[in-house]
Amino acid sequence: MKLQTIRSTLLPCFLICLLISGMFTFLVPARESRAQEEENAVETETNNGVIYTYVDLKEYKNSVEIIGIDIIKESSTLKIPEKLKGKKVVSISLRDERRDISPVTPHQYDAAVPIKKIILPKTIRPLNSADTKSKSLRLTDITRLDYFSRLESIETVPGSKYVKAEDGILYSADRKDMIAYPQKKKSKTYRMPSSVVWSAGIFSNPHIKRIIFSKNKKFREVYVEDCDRLESVYMPDNITKISNFGFSGDISLKTIRWSKNLKSIGYAAFENCNSLTKVKLPGRVREIEERAFHWCASLKKVTLPDSVAYVGDRAFSKGRGKKNPEIKKAPYLLSVENKKAKEAYTRDPYHYTESSLRYIAVVTVTNWEKIRYYNTMSVRHVRAKTKNMSLRPRKKKGIFIMPDTGGGGMKHWKVKPDILKFTSSNPKVAKVTERGVVEAKKRGKAVITVRMKTSSAKCKVKVTVR
Repeated sequence: MKLQTIRSTLLPCFLICLLISGMFTFLVPARESRAQEEENAVETETNNGVIYTYVDLKEYKNSVEIIGIDIIKESSTLKIPEKLKGKKVVSISLRDERRDISPVTPHQYDAAVPIKKIILPKTIRPLNSADTKSKSLRLTDITRLDYFSRLESIETVPGSKYVKAEDGILYSADRKDMIAYPQKKKSKTYRMPSSVVWSAGIFSNPHIKRIIFSKNKKFREVYVEDCDRLESVYMPDNITKISNFGFSGDISLKTIRWSKNLKSIGYAAFENCNSLTKVKLPGRVREIEERAFHWCASLKKVTLPDSVAYVGDRAFSKGRGKKNPEIKKAPYLLSVENKKAKEAYTRDPYHYTESSLRYIAVVTVTNWEKIRYYNTMSVRHVRAKTKNMSLRPRKKKGIFIMPDTGGGGMKHWKVKPDILKFTSSNPKVAKVTERGVVEAKKRGKAVITVRMKTSSAKCKVKVTVR
C-alpha cells in the first residue's frame, strides 16, 4: 500500500520535471537563434546604380561592413560611399567568414561587369582580428577585391588614415601590408616595396611577367597564383617559406632566384608550372610538402640539398603514364617503400601519415652489434662522447657522436656520419674530414662543430694540438 502511494506521488513530479526541462531546452536555442539573427542582420541600400549588402559592426559605433556589391548600372568606375543609411563604411569583406554570411550577389563579379577602377572612402579602417588576442591591427578585412575580374586600379581619396594606394595597388598607410593587387593591372614588372612585411597575394593577373619580392627581414611567405604570363621570380634571402599553392598555375614560370634561407615549400606550391625544366633547391630546404611540383609537364631534373628531411607524396609526380623527373638526392633520403625507412617511420611517425610521404631522411645508428634506423625528426640532439680532444701534430682521431631521441639509453650508440656535417674553426691547426676524423696539423686550438644536415641539432668538440 505504501509502495503504491510513493509511486503515485513520484510519477506526477517526474512528469512535471520532464516538461520543464523540455521547455528549457526548447527556449534556449530560440534565444540563441534570435541573438545570432540580430548579430547577423543583413541590410541593403542602393547608391548610384549599385546595391550594397552590409551588416552592422556591433564592436564599432555607428559603423557597417559591406559584404556584397551588386552592379545594376554599368560603369567602369565604382566609388564606394563613405556612409550607408548614415553609418560609416569601415570595412569591405566580400566573403565574410567571421559571420558566416554569404553575400546575395547573383552576377556582380562576373567577367561581364566592366569595373576597372575602385575608389575607397577615407572611412575604411583595419579591424581587430576576431580570432586572436593580439592588439595589432591589420587590413585583412578588406578582402576579395580580386573578385572584380576586370579591375585595373584601386584608388583612395585624400585624407585616408589607414589605407594608401600607389600605382593602383592598395597598401596599408604605413606600407607594411600589401592588401590588394588588381586582377587586370597592366604592369609587366612588380617590385614589392621593401617596407612590406605581409602580402595578400597576387591572383590571376594575365599581364605580370616578373616579380621581385620585399627584402624586409620580417617578410617571410610568398603567394602568387594563376598568373599565366609570369616568367621570372626573385626571392630575397629573407624569405623562408613558400605558401600552399604559392605559385600554383603559373604556367609560364621559367626562372626562379631562390632565397638562400628557404626552409619550407608548401602543398601544391608549384603545381602545374609547366614551363619549369630544372629545379635546384637551395641548401637549407628541409620540408617539401605533398604535390609541391605536381603536374609540372616539362620538369626533367630535380636536385635536392642534403638538408631535406622529408618529401611529400606526389611532390614531383607528372601523373599516370608520364615519365617523372630525375631526382638527385642524399643517400640517406629514402623512399617510404625502403625497409630502413619503414623501420624509421614505425619507430617514430612524427606528425606525418605514411600515405602523405614519399621520402624521409633516415638516421642510422649502431652500437657495433646492432643497427637501428630513426626518422631524422625524432633525433632531437646529438652529443659528442668526448667534448675535449688532445692530439699531437700529424696524429688522427675520430669523433664519436651519439644520438638523443628523448628516451635515453643511447649512450653507446653512434650516429653514422653520412648525415652529419663537420667543420673546423681553424683548419690550419686541426682539420676534420667528412667522416669526422680529426687530423692535427700544428700546435694551437680549434673547435670542431658537428651539425645534423637535416635539422638544427648540433654539438661542439674542443681540440688542442700540443
